[in-house]
Amino acid sequence: MRNGYGKYSFVINGKDSVQEGQWLNDEFKGLRKQPEYKVVRKLNVERYSVHKTGEGEAVYYNIMRGGTPNREIENLILSSESGYEVRQGTILGYENLTFPVTIKISYYVWNHLHTTQYNAVFEITFSQPGIYEVNLYN
Repeated sequence: MRNGYGKYSFVINGKDSVQEGQWLNDEFKGLRKQPEYKVVRKLNVERYSVHKTGEGEAVYYNIMRGGTPNREIENLILSSESGYEVRQGTILGYENLTFPVTIKISYYVWNHLHTTQYNAVFEITFSQPGIYEVNLYN
């Protein structure tokens, strides 16, 4: 009995065939879904969240501290393989992206005691088109 993900090789009408995907109780359930995003690098970012908010070709970032926008970031660098950069107040990002796309954000942020700064880096690859909101927490 087939269960789980894998490849199934068989012969139909004298020709070799391969079916790849998910099986449950010997029934083919469909292809494996490709994840919408993959985090490539996370340095000095306490946590993050990624939400797909609609259809389109954009990624927006919110840099947060204690549940509110962090307004004390310095040396902000955004880089992307496509699209154009958008900065509106505390919201940063890219629009008119071509997917798949990798976006890197780097900045300096104060520690919680406001005694020293450290470099935060977050790099993510999106494989599926959409409008995404990425929240970074320091």
